[in-house]
Amino acid sequence: MVRRSWFSAVALGFILVSCAKEEVPQVPVLQPQPQAPTELTYEESTEVQLGKVIVFNFKGGSEELARENFYYFPTSIEKPFKEGQKFKTLVFLHGGGESTATQPSASKVALRYMRDYLEYAEKNQVLLIFPTTAYGWNLQTRYYLRDLVKQIQIAYPVDGEKIVLSGHSMGGMGITREFGLIHHFFRGVLGQAAGAKESSTAAHLLQSYFYTPYIHLNGINDHFTDFEPWMKSLERKLHLMEIEQGRNSFFELVFHKGNHQPNRELNEKFLNQLFEQERPAVQTEVYAVLEARNYPIAKVTPAVKEQTLDTVKWLKAKNYPMPTFEQGGMVRTVTAKVVSPVEIQIQLGALTGAICWDIRTFEISNLDRLVDAKKKIRVFINGERVFSAKRKGRTSIDVWVPAKAYCQ
Repeated sequence: MVRRSWFSAVALGFILVSCAKEEVPQVPVLQPQPQAPTELTYEESTEVQLGKVIVFNFKGGSEELARENFYYFPTSIEKPFKEGQKFKTLVFLHGGGESTATQPSASKVALRYMRDYLEYAEKNQVLLIFPTTAYGWNLQTRYYLRDLVKQIQIAYPVDGEKIVLSGHSMGGMGITREFGLIHHFFRGVLGQAAGAKESSTAAHLLQSYFYTPYIHLNGINDHFTDFEPWMKSLERKLHLMEIEQGRNSFFELVFHKGNHQPNRELNEKFLNQLFEQERPAVQTEVYAVLEARNYPIAKVTPAVKEQTLDTVKWLKAKNYPMPTFEQGGMVRTVTAKVVSPVEIQIQLGALTGAICWDIRTFEISNLDRLVDAKKKIRVFINGERVFSAKRKGRTSIDVWVPAKAYCQ
């Protein structure tokens, strides 16, 4: 046992009283960070709400292309917004493939992707816009994104100079397929687990890759083995352009050690990089050149015109604009005729320099006036039979264009 003397006890008491009189430094209390909701529910609303996933329907110029879209405004943003206040925005194209073949399943997949970005949105005060598609991210993507980007800037406090596009898997493929016609809508682009086919990196499209802040992220163990050689081919083409022009491109190809699954850590890192870096002014100038050559100025689903431009009234492109390209000097001719009471022939002319993105489906109407109702009718497109059956009272049918006919 340690014995203390009377003097020691008094001295100790004096020290304690002296310390008690001194001002004790205050420990700062850390404020809890806003947490994204763990249960993801959504409701339809036109009012901006914080911390909720809201669904808004947007048709993008066509009833046939109507679909659900989701937005999320993080709770870390203070409301009411200040006058003129605008925010960074991430537009994300979901993956999914066949699992998104219907609108309910596409919405379910988009919400699953969105859940992974809620924490990022809260931490960085980024608005999330997640459109959906049950059609795949193909031709209609260019028109839909064009109209969607305009609409969200009207309806919500979106900074038009700080919109970044990203997409995973099927969404990433949609980005590369449409890149030359959508890149100028966005400050930067982050592609994930996808690839750019050779047809999507033709010479007249390379400038858009060269001058757009575009980071492409793939896993070296991705089971889609074509992605790596496709993207390395694009990288080589851009490297040659760098040598020719004596400047670096804004393209960056990154491989990580993972597989087809998203890499959350790298995604957040590169999204922040794209939001923060300067947007090159020449990016929109490059688009102006491509617009004159490749962008069809047309309504969605107009009546298809024959070479005489006024004779075909029973045939139309379904779901996709008819790319006549008169303004760009590129014309895709469509010749259609009924050669007998049981046979219809459609001939698509070649579209030089185009990539695989024009007409996919035709609707043939007024069948009761064209063919014999009692006999089996046949439809040929560029010599390939695409339909053979009796009309059975139907006045219209849909026929698919063979891949080799539209990929010219």
